[in-house]
Amino acid sequence: MRLLPLLALLQLFSIPARALEPDLHEAAERGDLKRVKALLAASPERLKEADPGGNTPLHAAARGGRKDVLAWLHREGADLDAPNGNGETPLIAAVRAHQEAAVAWLLAQRADLDAQSNAGTALHRAAVEAEAGLARRLLEAGAEVDARAASGVTPLHWAAAYGAKDVANLLLERGAAVDARSGGGETPLHEAARANAKNLAELLLKRGANVNARTRSGRTPPAPCRRSGLR
Repeated sequence: MRLLPLLALLQLFSIPARALEPDLHEAAERGDLKRVKALLAASPERLKEADPGGNTPLHAAARGGRKDVLAWLHREGADLDAPNGNGETPLIAAVRAHQEAAVAWLLAQRADLDAQSNAGTALHRAAVEAEAGLARRLLEAGAEVDARAASGVTPLHWAAAYGAKDVANLLLERGAAVDARSGGGETPLHEAARANAKNLAELLLKRGANVNARTRSGRTPPAPCRRSGLR
């Protein structure tokens, strides 16, 4: 039987031609700089290529903690603050992946500390990931301790919600508002109560959290919170 041309086969099986191209993002994430250079030499327009999640090759290098790839992509013109599909910049992606070296490099290049993903800034992400060391780096670089996500939550809200006591303690030491209100009127103490995070509730209460704070719907932290614990 005569073989169909490759293009006809692709059409027959509905395989996008791009799917057969070498994975630039994979090479960037694993730190294969030689491969990255070769792929971009062949197709320079791929420097800004987004994967299905909207991530650029720079996001991939940040996730993998590949400083040499980050530096080369940046020299070639890659955007340090490009958002992916969730609004995450490479800095936020590096924090999510616990990549301290990549975070340090991006901060040295003055990556945008105030850039917002769906969940907030890089400092919000450090709170979610319970990354006190990265949170400290971000604060030392000038991150806003009470930055607000679109929902109105601060990094302290997320630290309370995710049981990140070391991050919460650091934020409070740096002047975070213990009774900051989200868009729905929740305080970090409400978040700690919802998560049943007794150690966070105790910390917040010791720092003066208002045990009678009401949300917009009138809800206060549960009675056990007001007795310096949860359950």
